[in-house]
Amino acid sequence: MSAKMKILSFNVRGMQDKIKKKRLSALLNKLNPDVLMLQETHLKENSNHILQNKKFPFQIHSKGSSKSRGTAIFINRSMQYQETASQKDKEGRYVATKGFLNGQKTTFVSLYVPNTNQVAFIEDALKKVIEFSEGVLYVAGDFNYIVDLKLDRTYHSQLQDVFQSNPYTKLHTILNNFNLLDCWRHVNPTTRDFSYYSPRHKVHTRIDLILTLKSESSRILTSEIGIKTISDHAWLSCEVQLGTQRLQEWNWSLNKSLLHSDIVKKSTAEAIKNYFQDNNTPDCTANIVWDAMKTSLRGHFISSASFMKKHEVGRLQQGPQNLF
Repeated sequence: MSAKMKILSFNVRGMQDKIKKKRLSALLNKLNPDVLMLQETHLKENSNHILQNKKFPFQIHSKGSSKSRGTAIFINRSMQYQETASQKDKEGRYVATKGFLNGQKTTFVSLYVPNTNQVAFIEDALKKVIEFSEGVLYVAGDFNYIVDLKLDRTYHSQLQDVFQSNPYTKLHTILNNFNLLDCWRHVNPTTRDFSYYSPRHKVHTRIDLILTLKSESSRILTSEIGIKTISDHAWLSCEVQLGTQRLQEWNWSLNKSLLHSDIVKKSTAEAIKNYFQDNNTPDCTANIVWDAMKTSLRGHFISSASFMKKHEVGRLQQGPQNLF
């Protein structure tokens, strides 16, 4: 029988205050997450445990300064997790762990994106994530950037024309290029809800995300944006289905027969053209653009193979007259 896992992501904006720690512990007791990913812990170098909570024996941190940054991942004792490797930066913006979770290869990443040069930072970080990760992947954090201009922020009526022409931001393109799925938007495709309010800009936005691979979409059960209590950000949760068996390793290789199809060749040329038009920008290095393009093309060929298979099955089902 399959089990469920609840992931909670939260930009806590500092955890040095004792009262705040108590309020976080009370929130965790109420929400009871299996995996907790925090941003802006403001954890000092000499601090080892931000949470004095026996429910979370596994804790890993990337420490920033005492006034900013800091990311952390906590895994509940209810999960059987054995770490095989970890990765973190020196700026407190990124921490990752991978290992076996209940027998499955799984990778968790907590990410805190700066509020400047977000696109370049996100692309570089996700490239490192993909290279590091094994098995099922979950990336959670404060992206300081939205995916959809129309649904992920409050806006003025004069911007309506912009939304109608193209509501998606560069982050939407990046996620597609890396075959990543926004879990909350997957569950709530047309809902407008927000995780952060900027007093300076007087705008509500949804900049806190939990991501997974598109191939794992069937695992997603629920996703919820909470309320702002101990921080200026709302917490974000996602509940997913866990399989009881270890995931089978899958190494993709190109089906060369696709290259003999005029339809696929034409669509591939169009996909490459569109990709470079959307992504060849000054804030993206050539290496990032090239590496992401390879990931994007892999997704294109997988979709093309599925389309060609359905087309062929449909042709065969129409009768023997279509075989000659």
